[in-house]
Amino acid sequence: MLRIRNAPDGRLDRIALWLERRSAVLAAALLAAMLLVAIGGAAHKVLWYDELVTTFTASLPTWGAIWRFYASGLDTTGPVQSFVARLGLGLPLAPEIAVRLPFMVAFLCMCAGMYGFVRRRYAAGYALAALAMPMVLPALFQYIIEARAYALMLGATGLGLNFWQAAAAGKARPWSILGLWLALASAIAAHFFAIFLLVPFAAAQLAQDWPRRRPDWLAWLALLLFPAGFLPFLHGAEMARVYYAARFHAKPGPRFIEVPYRELYTSYGWIIISVLLLLAVWLLLSETGHEESGRESAPASQGFTRAEWILVGSLALLPVYEVLGSVVLGVDRPQYAIEFYVGFIVAVVAAFAEVVRRRRPAGALALIAVLVCAAGGCAHNAFSGIQALLHPSRVHAAAVAQVEARPWMQHLPDSPLPVALDCNSYMDLAYYGTPQFHQRAYALVDPAGFDDPANKESVTNQQNMMLFSRMLPIHYEDIDGFLARNPHFIAVTSFDEHEWLPSYLLNRQWTKGDLTVTMIFYDAAGSLLDVQMK
Repeated sequence: MLRIRNAPDGRLDRIALWLERRSAVLAAALLAAMLLVAIGGAAHKVLWYDELVTTFTASLPTWGAIWRFYASGLDTTGPVQSFVARLGLGLPLAPEIAVRLPFMVAFLCMCAGMYGFVRRRYAAGYALAALAMPMVLPALFQYIIEARAYALMLGATGLGLNFWQAAAAGKARPWSILGLWLALASAIAAHFFAIFLLVPFAAAQLAQDWPRRRPDWLAWLALLLFPAGFLPFLHGAEMARVYYAARFHAKPGPRFIEVPYRELYTSYGWIIISVLLLLAVWLLLSETGHEESGRESAPASQGFTRAEWILVGSLALLPVYEVLGSVVLGVDRPQYAIEFYVGFIVAVVAAFAEVVRRRRPAGALALIAVLVCAAGGCAHNAFSGIQALLHPSRVHAAAVAQVEARPWMQHLPDSPLPVALDCNSYMDLAYYGTPQFHQRAYALVDPAGFDDPANKESVTNQQNMMLFSRMLPIHYEDIDGFLARNPHFIAVTSFDEHEWLPSYLLNRQWTKGDLTVTMIFYDAAGSLLDVQMK
């Protein structure tokens, strides 16, 4: 049977020692490779509704205008993601890359944070495996190329782990305490649901203080005061609550406890877990009957402390108590507990390390396994990332062509008739369409139907159009006023049970028969159904 020996001349041992000597350089190289993969993915992905909101607000004339937009409660998120996106838009890159680049950097901060947290307690192979593991979790890795607050939350959480660990070890205080506060305050400034990070960090701090019977007052001060990071945005959040809370479609429920874990499983997370499990079994069996001796047989690292295990374990359980807490807030979505991935990844890697007795060669094997699992899906995007940096003008042109090639765009006749669209299609057109076509386009809303339970999925977007139009170039109109002025028009809408526009127009035609409408339906597969009503 093949055995893993710790002899200096063993191949895996040589790889493990090489990783130890060059771990920082390799971590930087992996982060750079991940950035290229992200740029390549962004180059092929058209900005979608939520990202377009970020892009439009970040493109307002001044920083003050962005602040006024959110301080007025015009959207349910805060201004931080738009401020961050504005920094990216100043770069000489295609907007599909530029607006997402700061969020890519934030995501990489999460990866670097996990690396640092694991590296202090385990061999380099394990730390590098934790850094690279997001690439094999598509449900997580998709957020590296989305201009939304979630990447900011992840990055702040990863950095928070490092600063807390340093503070607990008494390193670089008070700077580590200040860093801890800044990291967690940044997370809650990006998204209010980061308030639930208090649970894992407070639990870990309690475990850290308990043996000494003496609280670390500075650490507790940082933890208890980090919610102050949301105070500048409190007025805007209260205004948004007035506008949106009664009809916001994302209501809390027990289903949101299992959704994040189900997504983790269904998005191939089970593959890397299975691979690590099989590796652990193989390594343990290979040592059966083999008595190791000498200095090299001892574990190469000390492993996590009890407080650190509590931190990563309770962070991995974040969806459980986040859902319970969201009942008080009255709103929830699975993404609001996205930081649980940080705890999950670190816990999985550390658990593997403990099972294999923290041996350095096993860490090298774990890294190789993660990189092999990631290679197939990332190699193409890395090459695309290089091309996108060399030819940035082609990226936006390709995105425009991709939108113009959508089936419903191909079926629009060349005529001066106004075009009524659902909110998602309207936002695509508002950004990627020609100015001439945009002048004909309207996002229709039905305020009279806002309280209809059948319309709850679309009401938030309709409210977006009404409120956004105060400061953004949005053409929205009340459906009744639009029909009174335009008995002849084109309607474009998804063929979806939650979309209100088709049934509204059909009912109007059946009861009054006063419209001439070309209905263009599209579905997720891109199939179309043209209906002429006379």
